[in-house]
Amino acid sequence: MNLIVLASKNPDVWRRARLRYVYRIYTEAVNLPKIERVLKSYFPGYTIFQGRGSWKGKSENSLVIEIEGARSTDVRRAASKIKAVNRQESVLVSRVKGASILCCGIRQIVEAVEAQADRKPPFRPNHFQM
Repeated sequence: MNLIVLASKNPDVWRRARLRYVYRIYTEAVNLPKIERVLKSYFPGYTIFQGRGSWKGKSENSLVIEIEGARSTDVRRAASKIKAVNRQESVLVSRVKGASILCCGIRQIVEAVEAQADRKPPFRPNHFQM
C-alpha cells in the first residue's frame, strides 16, 4: 500500500485552490513531436493521455491533451494547428470548470521539519509544489 502525505499547516488545502477551467483537446494519435511543438509554443505545461476512440464509426488511437488554466483563445489556436498538423476534419475541445492545487513534495516536507527543529521560520509556500 502506498501512502501519500500532503504537508500543510492548513489541513483544508482546498480552501486555497485555484478555480479555473481545464481544457481537453481530443485528436488522433499521430505526429506527436509536431503536436508537442504546437503545445509548447502556447502553454508552459500540459498532460497528454493516450487512448482509443472512434470517429464516424472508425476506431483509432487517440490523444487527450489536458491543459489547466490556459486562455481560451490559446486553446482554440492550438487546437486549430493540431487539426492542420494531423490533417483532420475536426478535433474536439472540451472545457470543464475545476479547482486545482499543487502539492508539495518530500523535499519541502524535510525542509519544513528541519526549519522547525532549528527554530527558523516555518516553510510557507505561496502554493504547493511537487
